[in-house]
Amino acid sequence: MGGGEVSAGEEYGLNHRDTEGTELAMINCDPAEAILKHLVIPVFCVKCGSQTRLDSLSDSEKKSLVEMTSFQNALEERRMLIRIKQLFDRFPDSKHASIMCKLFPRDRRPGFEPDAAFDEALGNQPDIKKYLSKRSFLLPARLRAIEAQVVQYQNELSDYSIQCQKCFDLLAIDKEFFNQLN
Repeated sequence: MGGGEVSAGEEYGLNHRDTEGTELAMINCDPAEAILKHLVIPVFCVKCGSQTRLDSLSDSEKKSLVEMTSFQNALEERRMLIRIKQLFDRFPDSKHASIMCKLFPRDRRPGFEPDAAFDEALGNQPDIKKYLSKRSFLLPARLRAIEAQVVQYQNELSDYSIQCQKCFDLLAIDKEFFNQLN
């Protein structure tokens, strides 16, 4: 893509770019299909955090775990995006590059200006600073997309049936294992 062009995925908040600027689709493969070849699935409880490994799961149970994990990931991303929006909202007049790059498409970005107060606030939240530096997205579009995803998962939540043996809340796939599926 040249100069000021914005891909459809980026415009709608669906794609990310890695640190080299290569556009990455959100999901490289279908984890619901990839999980079917695994016999033992490491999981954790989303409420109490207990961890275990499940075996003898049916294909539909494995796919249910993938959906629950995707839901948890969407919730985590939504929390991060809301924190970023709250940080940006504290500096409504700032033209800091971190703010401008997340609010405006390339071809419509105003110029950047240093903002020491924003730098200080960002420095106090290293997880947000890292998140902003490693991902390319437009905050309003990405927040809308992730909100829609969360609502969709919430509407389907009754379909998830695999529960923690300790607290009876829902289980999700261990993050490292899930990342290997993608």
